[in-house]
Amino acid sequence: MKGLGWKVVGVDPDSKAVQIAREEFDLEVFQGTLEEAKFPDNSFDVITMNHVIEHVPDPIVLLTECRRVLKPEGKLMVVTPNIGSLGRRLFGEYWLHWDPPRHLFLFSPKSLRTCAERAGLIVRAIWTTSKGARFLWEASYLIKRDGNLPGVHLKDRTRD
Repeated sequence: MKGLGWKVVGVDPDSKAVQIAREEFDLEVFQGTLEEAKFPDNSFDVITMNHVIEHVPDPIVLLTECRRVLKPEGKLMVVTPNIGSLGRRLFGEYWLHWDPPRHLFLFSPKSLRTCAERAGLIVRAIWTTSKGARFLWEASYLIKRDGNLPGVHLKDRTRD
């Protein structure tokens, strides 16, 4: 974003991440939470949270703080695992994004919208991606064609 001409300010509670951002990318980064940073009202045109909201103890408090520090026409972009995803439905308890104890909350598009609206935000759009769809398609194709995936051995579950 800095390379596109934006003034970039970061917030991260992880001291190592802050150090890397400062030293390797020459970014202005506050170590701590957004609430602890105490930015003035209406400070930002855009806030991005890439895999953040699922890690915080109170997502509505975080979203409320985002609303406070966003300018009146500001935009908030949140990226988070989708608990309603195909991957979660297929892999069930083995789904990668359960990730306890790091993931404290998981969201569907509906629950994320509800949290944002409770925080006083106006939701303009929510969309999901199917990053893993190609893999799922390829896996399905290989199983159909070869009866298995390379390196994976599926048991025959038929009964005698």
